[in-house]
Amino acid sequence: MTAARTYRWNPVFDNRFYYLGAKYTFHDFSVSTSYGIGKNPANANHVDYEMVSAGLGYRFTPAFRVTSGFYYLKDRNNSATHSDEFAVGAEYSLSKSTLTYAQVGYVDNKGTMNQTIVYGQPVAPGTSTTAAMIGIRHSF
Repeated sequence: MTAARTYRWNPVFDNRFYYLGAKYTFHDFSVSTSYGIGKNPANANHVDYEMVSAGLGYRFTPAFRVTSGFYYLKDRNNSATHSDEFAVGAEYSLSKSTLTYAQVGYVDNKGTMNQTIVYGQPVAPGTSTTAAMIGIRHSF
């Protein structure tokens, strides 16, 4: 016979992320910005981050556009631990349902920051990385 366990929700152990962003488009030019704070109250001395981002985009023709972004992430517990990310991308529509794209990004990690530019790919603390990709996207 096993005893049943009762688990109670405790808000102290929940991760929290607050985020505010905006994008403005005027004709073919767009500008965006965002601000976010993330923390884990149960582990606030290790998990307390702040992020600021900004982006620019321009649609040169109805089929071709270019976008870019800058992201700054810092550890609010240690000012020497932060990362800067730069990214730029281009898309070209071949039809209403098919487009080609190319993207390149760079992350410069400082201190013990280990942000990666490719999701799921581990990076050693303080190591910078670059990634690029090209592809075709088709919607059915």
